[in-house]
Amino acid sequence: MSFLMLAMIFMMLPRADVSANRINEVIDTEITIKNGKINEDKTNEKGTVEFKNVSFKYPDADEYLLKNISFKANTGETVAFIGSTGSR
Repeated sequence: MSFLMLAMIFMMLPRADVSANRINEVIDTEITIKNGKINEDKTNEKGTVEFKNVSFKYPDADEYLLKNISFKANTGETVAFIGSTGSR
């Protein structure tokens, strides 16, 4: 039984090493998102997010996953995109 456990550890150790390297890549990635500046509040809306004609596709994909989607999410609302598998 001890030999089987030792063999299992030798199989799991390389996988754990690969996973740790991936986590370190994410941690070491430089932040590219910049904080915006608030110039002036042109509306009286608070806590509202609005998307107009937004499209999205993966870089290597031929077709868009989302194309010309427009919606507005008000304070307290939840918005979800549900695919054909039922996942969001």
